[in-house]
Amino acid sequence: MKLENSSFYNEFLRNIKKQKSFTLTGLTTFSRILLAKFIKEISGKKILFLTSSEQMALRYSVDLEKIWEISSVVLPFQNTSPYETVMGNIYDYQKQINILRNNFDFVVAPIKVLLEKFPEKKFFEKNSLNLKVGDSISQQDLLKKLIALGYKRATMVSDMGEFSIRGDISDVYSLNEYPIRIEFWGDEIVDIRYFNNETQKSIEKIKDVEILPIYKFVLPSKAPEEFSFSLKEQFEEEGFFEGINAYQSFFNDNLVSVLDYFEDYVIIYDEFAELSAKLTQISESYLNAYNEALKNSLVEPLKTLNHFSESEIIQKTAGFQKISLNNFLSDESNEVIDIDSQNIPIFDADMEKLAEYILERKGYDITIATDYPER
Repeated sequence: MKLENSSFYNEFLRNIKKQKSFTLTGLTTFSRILLAKFIKEISGKKILFLTSSEQMALRYSVDLEKIWEISSVVLPFQNTSPYETVMGNIYDYQKQINILRNNFDFVVAPIKVLLEKFPEKKFFEKNSLNLKVGDSISQQDLLKKLIALGYKRATMVSDMGEFSIRGDISDVYSLNEYPIRIEFWGDEIVDIRYFNNETQKSIEKIKDVEILPIYKFVLPSKAPEEFSFSLKEQFEEEGFFEGINAYQSFFNDNLVSVLDYFEDYVIIYDEFAELSAKLTQISESYLNAYNEALKNSLVEPLKTLNHFSESEIIQKTAGFQKISLNNFLSDESNEVIDIDSQNIPIFDADMEKLAEYILERKGYDITIATDYPER
């Protein structure tokens, strides 16, 4: 039958419209994405759909597109511990920042990403370098600004975070899909275009560009007073020295959660109990990693932790409407609506059985999902 004719629908509709947090149970995989679709349509709000892993997030994203033609983006997480002295995956960071700053309608995210800390919106507004055709800037000044934003000079740009200056051409690989090429006539910018860093061929001409900081912070003129002599020495000699990312809290006091970027979204939990247990496990592993790094003198004591605790995340979700899709109940404080959905049988290419099954269900909405629509 149509979802609107189901026994639970009025209660489901009322809770969403009243912006109440509640739990739905008795679900199949298909019913989860169906309900997510209705939650988005009824609430009129953007959706943050939280899953246990990136694989599940990708699966839901693909199903939403194939079955309901709902475009969604998958917010990746960093695979490295925030206490390692190697920088995380900059390409994943680029994707994260792009998603956080662009307020997509439907974001699917693995729960792990809630533990990460990010610069607030104002950080990018204050510290980014904005250039447009017709601007005047000497290449020497451009070089200084790029170094201040964490970029490394290279002979030829091949990776994010690199720049090169050759004659009247400056190449910069910022936090964009492609690097940019800036052409000068004297100190005047006469051309800006994206190019392919492998083939060096131009892709698209643009009139202006925003060059973002590579790190989650920019450096002050002097090393923090709390730094040891060794760290101060590295700071003075190298600026963005190897491993400086672990000391982010000394340089940026306003690191925030992804939830601070999704303020007016509805949060959908895919199995709240599982997500909560995973948050606890990852948070504890991060804390152990930090203590182990301290013990082995791999890092020095930090100003604040580089990840959010589970209790901090719970506190940050307090103002959101939260809808849990649970087959295993754990949060009894929420109102529970039982859906009692069922998987359809497997027909093993027996089209007669399939036709019979469909014809028996008069008044139902039938959705056929296929990779071969021409059939």
